[in-house]
Amino acid sequence: LFPSSNIIFSKDSDFGLVEVFSLSDDEARDCHAALGGKEMDLRIVERPVIDIKVNNIHQAYNLRVDRNIHEQWAQTSLSLVNRPAKVLLLGYGSGVTAHAFVRSPAVERLDIVENCDPIVEAARIFFPKEYQFVMHSAKANMIVDDFRGYVRFADEQYDIIAMDHSIEDPYAIGFFTVEFFDQLKRITKPGGVVMML
Repeated sequence: LFPSSNIIFSKDSDFGLVEVFSLSDDEARDCHAALGGKEMDLRIVERPVIDIKVNNIHQAYNLRVDRNIHEQWAQTSLSLVNRPAKVLLLGYGSGVTAHAFVRSPAVERLDIVENCDPIVEAARIFFPKEYQFVMHSAKANMIVDDFRGYVRFADEQYDIIAMDHSIEDPYAIGFFTVEFFDQLKRITKPGGVVMML
């Protein structure tokens, strides 16, 4: 979909190839519209406009409309539990969702599990404001680990467990199994929320 000259970051890991693509204004306009943004609301304030992908699966744009989605995701889940929350975020991506959770006074603690070091590196480079805020927050705890392994052996319970629909298992076991959801249920507090973007 994108010429190789548009790749501005590329690193491989055991959990996938992380690439960042630079988008033209027309591509940015198309992405904005695909996420439900209106033409009159498109404001390109950051250059380059980027698309982070893992194994060619979209993770995040640095467009305002995409940031709004991630921020609303955090706000919605916090309003559903409606209490001081301990949050588990499976996947760091751009860091925009983590940033939204950490900023909220309703969050007591945010554990972020990311299985892919290059995605954290790409976030540091291309989403520096969010990265710095999260990494310097006393409420946030970054853990580099396999998602399934972390969930299976976690001895804590969470009010909110959030994960992206695009998380993948490099060993083809699959995250979306009865066993995985049983483990998620085990570490979810009563009245808690397990959610997928």
